[in-house]
Amino acid sequence: QKSAHVDPHSIAQNERMANVPTVPTLETCLGNVYRRAEFNRNSALAVDVLSAQEQERTAQYSQVRQCNFERKHRQREAAIIAESKRQKHRLQFDSYKIDVQAKLLRCDADQESERVRARDRAQDRKRASSLYRSSANARRDFIIRYGILERTCRRIDAQSLKAHEREEIQEKTLAQRNAASARTCQLESRKVLCEAHHRSRIIEDRNQTRFLLNQTRDSEQQNVEERRDMIRAQHAFDNFLRA
Repeated sequence: QKSAHVDPHSIAQNERMANVPTVPTLETCLGNVYRRAEFNRNSALAVDVLSAQEQERTAQYSQVRQCNFERKHRQREAAIIAESKRQKHRLQFDSYKIDVQAKLLRCDADQESERVRARDRAQDRKRASSLYRSSANARRDFIIRYGILERTCRRIDAQSLKAHEREEIQEKTLAQRNAASARTCQLESRKVLCEAHHRSRIIEDRNQTRFLLNQTRDSEQQNVEERRDMIRAQHAFDNFLRA
């Protein structure tokens, strides 16, 4: 390393001494040869030093470029890994979101079907209660009418018995002349009673038949409406599922 160090000042001084005109002697020639040889050797050493320095700078620059390349490569690799992880997390989140939405849709459908079933059960209970009330009202009306008819018949029978007793008293007092008229009145009263009873029975049967027909027609109409409501509800539920 000491021999590789060359002083440019000494090189210039050697060149000036070499250019000074002297008397050509053997020693001078030898000195000139030695000096020129030393100068050439120093020049070659300077060139070698410069070449070594240039190679060292080139090596350092290559090393710096390699370090920068490796650093940027690691940064790009870390960015790619981070992006891959982010995409993976995004896919997992999207899958979880789709599963949650599907569960929410199933829950909504189950709740809607449960509401429809509860509404149907409430309507069934309401219809059953209405039918029970209708039948109870019909039985009550029948009992009331039958009681009225029975009381009427009893009252008429009581009146007939009282009239018969009066007629018997009159028959006893008026003898055979009034007996025939009393018998005729009794038959006529019984006939009237039977006709009234028959008419009341006919009217009652007609009213009961009309009531039963109306009730049957109302029940059939209600069943038709219920079927229509069920069909509309089924269509609405199908449209909701298709939507």
